[in-house]
Amino acid sequence: MTPVDDRRRRSSASSVKSSVSYSDTERRWGVLDARVCLPAVLNDPRKSSRYANEPVPVIPPSTLPDVQLSDFASYLKKLKHRNHDQKSLQLENQAQKGLNGSSITSKIPSRFYQNDFDTRKEIQFALSAGKDAKTENICVHDAQLKHWLDLTEVELSRRLSSRAASFLAAVSAQDTLKDLLENAQKTARNLRSEVKVIGETVSGSFAAVHRNNKIARLKETTRLLKVIQTVQQSPATIRLLISTYDFSAAKEYIETIREVLQNELQGISGLKNLHSELDNAEKQLNGILVEEASCIFEILLVQEDIDAERAKSIQEAIVCAGRLADTTQAIHDIVEKRADDLLSRLKDLEGIKRIEKDVSSLTRLLHLVKRGVFIEEFEILCKSSVEIVQHRLLRVLQEKHFTQEKDFLQTLPILYDFTNTCLREFNTQGPLVMQLKAETNRYLNKFHDERRQRLALLLDSEEWRPAEVPKELQEAIDDVLAQGQGQTGLIPVRPKRPAISPAAEISGDKFVVIGCSLLMIKMINEYLGCLHQLPSSTLLHKLADLLFLFNSRCCQLVLGGGATATLGLRSITTKHLAITARSLQLVLRVIPSVRGAASSVLSDDNTTQVALRQLNKVESDFQTHIQELWGKISAIMDDFFAKHVHKYEVKAPVPSATMKTVVKQVKKLSDSLQEVLQPAEHVTLISKIHTSFNQQMDRRIKALKTSKNDGLLLSDISFYMSSVRKIDGMTGIDWS
Repeated sequence: MTPVDDRRRRSSASSVKSSVSYSDTERRWGVLDARVCLPAVLNDPRKSSRYANEPVPVIPPSTLPDVQLSDFASYLKKLKHRNHDQKSLQLENQAQKGLNGSSITSKIPSRFYQNDFDTRKEIQFALSAGKDAKTENICVHDAQLKHWLDLTEVELSRRLSSRAASFLAAVSAQDTLKDLLENAQKTARNLRSEVKVIGETVSGSFAAVHRNNKIARLKETTRLLKVIQTVQQSPATIRLLISTYDFSAAKEYIETIREVLQNELQGISGLKNLHSELDNAEKQLNGILVEEASCIFEILLVQEDIDAERAKSIQEAIVCAGRLADTTQAIHDIVEKRADDLLSRLKDLEGIKRIEKDVSSLTRLLHLVKRGVFIEEFEILCKSSVEIVQHRLLRVLQEKHFTQEKDFLQTLPILYDFTNTCLREFNTQGPLVMQLKAETNRYLNKFHDERRQRLALLLDSEEWRPAEVPKELQEAIDDVLAQGQGQTGLIPVRPKRPAISPAAEISGDKFVVIGCSLLMIKMINEYLGCLHQLPSSTLLHKLADLLFLFNSRCCQLVLGGGATATLGLRSITTKHLAITARSLQLVLRVIPSVRGAASSVLSDDNTTQVALRQLNKVESDFQTHIQELWGKISAIMDDFFAKHVHKYEVKAPVPSATMKTVVKQVKKLSDSLQEVLQPAEHVTLISKIHTSFNQQMDRRIKALKTSKNDGLLLSDISFYMSSVRKIDGMTGIDWS
């Protein structure tokens, strides 16, 4: 047991003993009595009240023990984890409340607490109060003073007790802070010792690191010196690369030197002139690159030979140097010069042969240009070369006025094939195709306008009588029919045709027609020939327009009676109507062949379908017009029958005048139509007219209320029937 523990034990024993039997003389003061010593002495219940004559107990003097901070360690540990904050706050609030509203201190005069309070003055005051009872007054006043003193001691003990908790909390907080500081001090001490150990351990490694850094800096300095030496020698190296035609390496070397000067050697005064030297070398290199590329293409276009590896290297260097535009322009000049040279060699040739030769040589030239392109960036050269070559060809064609030549149609397919070849192999058609389309449209407009005007003049001067059919026009009909069956060009086997025929023939059918319809067939053949050479739906539209003109103008001149004014005809006869119908039937017969020929040549697109629908509309108009012509013939005969049948009377003589007139008119009509119509059509038309007359006679007989068995009537009918049956094909006709 330590001396401190022994002292604590004796102090605790003394406290316990004093709690059992209190004696001011025997009790020894200990450190634990510091908290409750004064209140215990003043308010000990075991003691009676002290009077003025009672002596104040004397506290024996004692020597304070030698106490260290470690003596309070166990005690402080017990208080360490106690929560005194809330309790201290409550006690402090209560103490404050007691101080503010204490009823004890309010009973004591304020002078009792003043610094200049004097007991002797109080006793003198008591003595002066009365002479008879001096002793009694002094005792009373003494008791009052003691009472005030007791109240003060009670209030003081209460206040000391309320402050004890705050004191202990402060002590506890101070102890906690001290522990934290001790731990921090201990941690810092350990850390210092560990750092010291580490420093002693790695001091050799730090020296090695320092040495390695120094070596690295020396190596970097050496490397920069070598770079400076290399950079200073760069002009000579660039000249060497250029002399060996290693242009790509020279360009890359220049860019590398520039980058080194910019990033690593910036600010070195000894290298400030090197920038201008590099600029001059790069300018010289760019000029050499353009010149070399031009030489390579010139050799290629003339000798058709090329060093592929060298050309590719130069083209890559040109792209890297950003000189593609300059190089392209230089090569354009070479291509243009070569194209002019090729075109000038063939100026002695004329017509299609020259154009074929020109196109062939220019196509070969473009293939050579394409052969000389080795990288993607140079592919633009192929397209631009196509434009240059086609411009030179257009200049030659315009100088020849090729659109006015007779073989213009034969020339167009060759030129269109050339543009298609350019599109297929070089991804561009060039300016030639636009010029060809413009020239083609002008040619087609002129082609159509000429034939339209010619057809209108022919129709206005047509005499509307049967025309002879020359062999040439019959062959034109055969050509149209053959093209409708898919044959183009010359027909391998032609049927034998006489030089002159009275009628046109189609598949054994004879057509007695006007001369204008034969020329119309010839124009159709010309349109189909042009369509074969210039596959364009525009041409089919124009052909449909020409057919519409033919049909509408025929209708105006014949059905409308316009021929009486233009040609001076006295009237439009049934023969005029019949021959017009047959002429329209001839043209209508070849329209399906036109449709078939156009479908085999034109592409199946919207414009072609529109043109074919227009052609179908014209075909329908032809059929309607033909029916109107046959109807007009029937209407003429109906009017004639109505005029004469209305006068018919069943009376002698027999045959009657009316019947004679009717028979004469029918025979006249038959004779005029027999020359124009086919036998079957002739019989059909006469039968229709006979039926019309039969119906009108039945109505007249009913109106006359004559018996059908009347002898005079039967005689007239017999005369009529015998006359009609003499017409070809009408032998078996009856009176219904």
